[in-house]
Amino acid sequence: MKPPSDLATDLRAAVRLGSVDGGSAAASVGGRQPAWQCTPADVAELQACLRAARAHRAGVVVAGGGRGLQTGRAPTRYDVRLSTRSLDRIVAHEADDMTLVVEAGATLDVIDDVIAPAGQRLPIDPPNPERTTVGGMIAADAFGLLRSSHGKVRDSLIGIAAVLADGTLGHGGGRVVKNVAGYDVMKLLCGSFGTLAVVVEACFRLRPRPQVRRLGWLPCSSLDEALARALRLHAAAVDPAYARVLCAGAAARVGVDGPTLATGLEGSPAEVDAAAARVDEVVGAGVRWADLANDDSLEAGLRHAQVRDRDDALTVRMSLPVSEVGAAVAAWADPEDGCVAAAADVSGGLVHLHLRGADDVVVAAAAALREAAFERRGFAAFVDVAEPLAARLDPWGRVPGEALMQAVKRELDPGEVLSPGRFLG
Repeated sequence: MKPPSDLATDLRAAVRLGSVDGGSAAASVGGRQPAWQCTPADVAELQACLRAARAHRAGVVVAGGGRGLQTGRAPTRYDVRLSTRSLDRIVAHEADDMTLVVEAGATLDVIDDVIAPAGQRLPIDPPNPERTTVGGMIAADAFGLLRSSHGKVRDSLIGIAAVLADGTLGHGGGRVVKNVAGYDVMKLLCGSFGTLAVVVEACFRLRPRPQVRRLGWLPCSSLDEALARALRLHAAAVDPAYARVLCAGAAARVGVDGPTLATGLEGSPAEVDAAAARVDEVVGAGVRWADLANDDSLEAGLRHAQVRDRDDALTVRMSLPVSEVGAAVAAWADPEDGCVAAAADVSGGLVHLHLRGADDVVVAAAAALREAAFERRGFAAFVDVAEPLAARLDPWGRVPGEALMQAVKRELDPGEVLSPGRFLG
């Protein structure tokens, strides 16, 4: 009779070419530290890791660059941190077909270096591309400035490979643009925060790289003015790559004085020139234009406006009807209520609010913001919470379809191996 084994022994048997190490404080999630950290060398080793974890009823949290782990509840069980960083191959770049197949551990900056010589790009631009892996981007449904013009992850994703909690490898979509028949499992995994399966490979539809990229800054006398100009731009016959309003606090973080409307334009030289003239006409004189060909630090700072500063207690992300964004931001961007920075994408109905202050003040403000979002037919999530406050705040609140999501979780991961307790329920 085979003697019983422990989790560590089975993990080491599963990971021959990769590594199995003891847990560390750096790997903690929500104040919990794992017993083990596993870095499988390939998909087969990752499958074996999950089979071992399932056999021991261990809780597994999957990590790429680790940025998505700032969102969600603390895991109810956290025995293994499973890293996908060794799964970082560029599997195939079909430049003529404008598709890219890549493993989950590849970072966005590396991907851009590979496809840029072909005049192509992946139009998903979350902050910190050097720390954002493909798997983490899909799991967290990460995005940046280009969300309003190019959509979210699922709009570029055309194929996926993922490992279920029992070690089974499954596929969705394919390597051609028109490929989905039946239920689109790719959309199911986008934004699932690692609770349903481990993404190991993805196929994306690429876009042409714009010849010219230009950024316009319009300093305004007040936040109300910046929002009003942004709404005029939204209503006009202009199609910018993005338009983001910053309150004075958020503008200061990117080196700009006072409330600001920032607009990005992309395309051929003639297209960008015409669009810039139209923006000047719609929002008024005073836009300061900068070519981003040689220096995109301004745009990187603008993108980073949606990220919590280390001294902030909490970041609230709101999705609202476009008609509600202006009034909502004007009402909530108030330092006396703990909001020190606000960034709003009017066309996308998206607002990021960063709160700071005493714990009780922040908790009360966050609860009020969530209720106000619901009253305005929107939704509010606490996407990044400083650890001392994490236990006092529900990151998700009331979520439409929560019962259905829980049923899908029970079907795909009945043993609750993957990120137990991190998402809903």
